[in-house]
Amino acid sequence: MQSLYDINTLITIITFLVVLVIISFLINKKKDLLRSHLKSNNSLNITSNNIIGHGNRITIFEVRNNSYMVVTNRAHISNIISLPTSEQEENKNNGVNND
Repeated sequence: MQSLYDINTLITIITFLVVLVIISFLINKKKDLLRSHLKSNNSLNITSNNIIGHGNRITIFEVRNNSYMVVTNRAHISNIISLPTSEQEENKNNGVNND
């Protein structure tokens, strides 16, 4: 089965492709500016990401100086666990309770 395209469809397709090429060119040309701008607002830092066996993965990440741990597998994500900060660990070792 053969179909013919009218001139309006061809112009629309060509215009769309040209716009995509121009956007790609601009992103490649300005990528350093974009990276520096986006990186400055990034408050998530992945500290560690390791495979612990049988498809399970442990990820430790930091958000605004608070560390969290999450264990994931192929099927689902478990709870996100807040890790104690060094100040909390120090207070525990010294017997100070700041609840």
